[in-house]
Amino acid sequence: LQTRFILTSTRSGGLSLEIFDALQKAGLVPARGVGAVSPRDLLQVAALTIGASRSAGDRARHGSRLLQKLEVPPGWTAADLRLSALAARYHRGALPSIQKPYAVLSPEEQHLVDCLGGILRLADSLDSQHDRRIRGIAVTQHDGRTDIIADGYDPRSKQAEKIAAARHLLEHAFNTAL
Repeated sequence: LQTRFILTSTRSGGLSLEIFDALQKAGLVPARGVGAVSPRDLLQVAALTIGASRSAGDRARHGSRLLQKLEVPPGWTAADLRLSALAARYHRGALPSIQKPYAVLSPEEQHLVDCLGGILRLADSLDSQHDRRIRGIAVTQHDGRTDIIADGYDPRSKQAEKIAAARHLLEHAFNTAL
């Protein structure tokens, strides 16, 4: 059972990085200041944390708490760990809102958490069946619309419903239809 959780989290984490890279190439992912931990690294740590907490009852909160208990790694700050923890927290369940840990962030940090949490939500939904049906991700932009193309996507599947719901946070973060 634990092996399945590790494999699933690796797949979801891989999809989240694929989505991130495609969105970054399209110029949609916010950058951070010089010397700051990259958004991709924040995302990767959040994805690994989600995988580590797969067997916990409330995975979203458990992964977030797990990160908050860690010692700050070299080159990171406590604020960096909080951003990863919040991205992990919002990968499913409640949307970011006026909850204190989110509300005290700057607007730029809130936007970053929305982006990273939205990417994690979408990746989790793309792998919700654990069947590796989604084989690759591409992003295109035209006429003010951003399309995320998932190779292997079936629009008439139960998974398609989950994907439609999961894209909401990303649409909000990027202020565009996906």
